[in-house]
Amino acid sequence: METEKVIITNILFKNDELTIKKGLLKLNGVIEVIIEPENNEVEVTFEHIDREKIINRLYALGYFEDFTENRLLFQITSSPIALPLRWN
Repeated sequence: METEKVIITNILFKNDELTIKKGLLKLNGVIEVIIEPENNEVEVTFEHIDREKIINRLYALGYFEDFTENRLLFQITSSPIALPLRWN
């Protein structure tokens, strides 16, 4: 049994958590899914399945792994309430 934490781009609403949890638990081999929305972390406990299938399921659900170096800037600019900045 393995546990992996995946940081995804954004979890905005409670519905996002439910969608991710239900979608991942449908995969054979996924045992438990814990979501920490304040950190955009999805912790998955699994066996007999590779990480790539988990990432692919997240992608199919519309959630993407966060590879940005400056996650705070990414979160601000991808927020639904982000306002355009004007540089002079």
